Amino acid sequence: MREIDNYGNELAKGTETLKGQGKSGDTYSFSDEAEDYVRAYGNLYDEIVQGYKNGTRERYVEDETSEKGYRKTTMEEELKGLDKAF
Repeated sequence: MREIDNYGNELAKGTETLKGQGKSGDTYSFSDEAEDYVRAYGNLYDEIVQGYKNGTRERYVEDETSEKGYRKTTMEEELKGLDKAF
């Protein structure tokens, strides 16, 4: 079974999008970057949870034991992958 592992990239993209938003100065400190990573994590977490809650989120992973070779992931698996990337 393949582990869900693409959340590092999603966190990086989310952080880049947030970079500097709402900052008043010209500098972007380590503290600012850490805050943006936390915000990006929260955004992805909410996206995952809300998607499963309203039935709009479907992600698949390889699964050699499955007849089709893949299977739908669970919310818990996705959140675990997100936590690991964070």
